[in-house]
Amino acid sequence: ARFLNDDLNVRKFLREQRLIISKTEVLVAGGIDYDCPCVLDYTEIYDIEKNVWTPGPSLPTTISGGRIVVANEVAYFVGGGAKMFRYVPESVEGWIELETQLQISRWNMGALVVPVQSLPSCSRLNE
Repeated sequence: ARFLNDDLNVRKFLREQRLIISKTEVLVAGGIDYDCPCVLDYTEIYDIEKNVWTPGPSLPTTISGGRIVVANEVAYFVGGGAKMFRYVPESVEGWIELETQLQISRWNMGALVVPVQSLPSCSRLNE
């Protein structure tokens, strides 16, 4: 993984994906390096207190256009196609590709975790 040292490169990289993984860290995964241009599998972690970027575990594949969401304190990368990945910082791989896939391949979509009780009832959706 390459390091982002100047403010211009940091702003370019942050356009893709970012996620607060603790009160002092931001996780950035995948995206497009506009200098190539090429799609990335890089993951980098920004320490807010130290103002330092460090490489994180790479995604299993190059990917862009997806979103990172957190559900039950677990981070997921969704989209950028139909694939879905789970962030497992304690594993050797770091990111695990899930067997489940989106029904429709998606890029640059919105993603939000909502409580189950906030969703409309499935019976109404199938009528």
